[in-house]
Amino acid sequence: MKTKPYDEHYRRRHRIVGHYLAITAWIRGLDCIVLDRNDLQSLLSISNTGEDRVKQFVEDIKPWFQFNKPYYKPGSRTFVKSLFLSRAKLDSYLPKGRMGVDQRIARATTTNGALKIERFSNIRGSNPIPSEREIISNLALLASGIGAPRS
Repeated sequence: MKTKPYDEHYRRRHRIVGHYLAITAWIRGLDCIVLDRNDLQSLLSISNTGEDRVKQFVEDIKPWFQFNKPYYKPGSRTFVKSLFLSRAKLDSYLPKGRMGVDQRIARATTTNGALKIERFSNIRGSNPIPSEREIISNLALLASGIGAPRS
């Protein structure tokens, strides 16, 4: 199957972001990290959060996050509200029905407490979302042993 040049560009970007998010989750002892629409748009430098793009992203980061659950605006498959990325199965932890992302996280973690979930925006606090250049620099420093993970 022939791939389009931009597919490889997206795949590379997705894997960089996936690796960055995996390390971010790992150093905090998290099983699941939650991205909201703004996080996705900034991390991937996109404006469209449609179903096809989200599917491509989660497929490309499967080595880091085997399980995922996107939540879309009701009646829409082009406006993702949040995306749960996890190394553990999510189905038994995530509550059903309409609710905000923070409410869903609170209900999921209080149901069985075994799955540690945190929202990416809470992790980074007031710090801006890093650019691709900053993410790659950080990953390179970690891989070379020059840098150390910090929570």
